[in-house]
Amino acid sequence: RGGCFYIVGEPVVPPLRGFVFGGGHVSKCSSTVLTLAGFSTVSVDAREAFANKDRFPEAEETYAEEYEQVFPKLTVTSSSYVVIVTRGHQHDALVLREWVHQPFAFLGMIGSRRKQRIIFAQFTQDNLATEEQLCRVECPVGLDIGGVSVPEIAVSIAARLVQRPPEILRDARRGAQQVRRG
Repeated sequence: RGGCFYIVGEPVVPPLRGFVFGGGHVSKCSSTVLTLAGFSTVSVDAREAFANKDRFPEAEETYAEEYEQVFPKLTVTSSSYVVIVTRGHQHDALVLREWVHQPFAFLGMIGSRRKQRIIFAQFTQDNLATEEQLCRVECPVGLDIGGVSVPEIAVSIAARLVQRPPEILRDARRGAQQVRRG
């Protein structure tokens, strides 16, 4: 009889999954902050002392194996978030070489712009990745909030990931907004 009604709904989306490569201080803090932000995290480091449930109790999964052995065990989707913060440039490049060809919502690597230029130039020269693929990689990773401490870097990384939801979440948010406007 001329009344109005509201439809209330909440989009159902898969949990956001963050893969943190590296087991050092930045990795540890990033995993914690990402978990607090709603991500399901996976910790990967080749050293058992740096990738275990005691060090990463918040992680859904931990892998203490060589990176090349772990890659086939991981379920990768276009809503995967990948943060590369390993113990050195060689390990970062190794992880990047695997992930740059995968579907992902976000792929970021810690380091300076100089490090980015060197690694990206090498990847292009060796035909390991195209310029288009490398343009999807964020290095340095994180929002520029002026942070220098480990917790500040972790917050900047988490903030950037939260800022960039996967397509499925963007679509769900748009759909919820359209229903509200309707």
